[in-house]
Amino acid sequence: PGVYRHKGWISWGDWLGTGTIAPQLRSYKPYDEAKAYVRKLKLKSANGWLDYVKSGNLPADIPGTPENVYRNKGWTSWYDWMGTEKR
Repeated sequence: PGVYRHKGWISWGDWLGTGTIAPQLRSYKPYDEAKAYVRKLKLKSANGWLDYVKSGNLPADIPGTPENVYRNKGWTSWYDWMGTEKR
């Protein structure tokens, strides 16, 4: 990338044709908007969330690891994320 830095370089995903964006460079919905989306899915557990993430149906603007992305940005717990009650 150094050679092409000022000559059209965009990203490795662009260069390789995969379209992949490095996790630290991705843009996600604000926490409350992402949480509202997830709650509509009516998932019951963190395992249910992991299954959903693996399904390939996760929108690009919702993180698969919300506990990392939204740390210090609203994240409190899986119960809050999914709108379920602690048992």
